[in-house]
Amino acid sequence: MAILAAVAQLIEKGAKEQEPTVDNPRFNKTLQLLITQQEQQAQSELDPAEAVAEMEMNQILAAREEDSANIQRLERLIMQQREEQQKVELNWRAERLMLNEKAAKQAQDAKEQVEREVSATRSAEKALLQALEFARAEVEKRARETTEEDTRKEREKADKKAKKRINRFEELFATMTATTQTNGNDPVR
Repeated sequence: MAILAAVAQLIEKGAKEQEPTVDNPRFNKTLQLLITQQEQQAQSELDPAEAVAEMEMNQILAAREEDSANIQRLERLIMQQREEQQKVELNWRAERLMLNEKAAKQAQDAKEQVEREVSATRSAEKALLQALEFARAEVEKRARETTEEDTRKEREKADKKAKKRINRFEELFATMTATTQTNGNDPVR
């Protein structure tokens, strides 16, 4: 563009400098024709340069429009990626929250299971202690009953022996008394 402007200025400057100073109408007309031809020739040389400049300008504008379209497409892509990233992040947070809730529930379930097992163990321990106490009481009762039975049997045995002895003494006494009465002696005096 700057080149074209410089060429146009040179042509105008050259045209002003070449104005005729002669008063001959024919010469002026010929000179005018020559100047017009030179201007046309310069213009015709300038026209391709303008066409090239215009073509370059159109290419620049087309490139700018293409760049603008690319920028808009990239902006849309960035927005789309942001939306997708936000969706992924929301899904991740929701999944994380769900996993945390699930882990908390599992921990609570495990705690409750442990509490149930501890309770069952305590109940079993209590039942075992009660059974042990009952068994101890039964053993003591049986031992006492056995001891009492043995004692009763021993007493009965001793009583039988004592009765037998008493009966024997009574028999002996009766025999002695009968013998002494037969003999005339009174043992009881």
